[in-house]
Amino acid sequence: MDEMTADAEDFVFGKESKIYAVYLPKGGNIVLPLPKGKWLIQWFNPRTGGKLSAKKTFSGMATAPDNNDWVALINQ
Repeated sequence: MDEMTADAEDFVFGKESKIYAVYLPKGGNIVLPLPKGKWLIQWFNPRTGGKLSAKKTFSGMATAPDNNDWVALINQ
């Protein structure tokens, strides 16, 4: 589902209209056009592992915590 973002370096995996995992190898922004609904985002640091961040509302755009690689989990 990589075509969902404009950044050619992002990787998008998901089940349409249910859940998405976006890997950002250099941090940055996610712009993801999703169907209407209440979407939530959590961040995961693949370098250190550990728990997902607290859930926050996702309105279609978000910025990674820093310029390292990150995974965003987006679901309803």
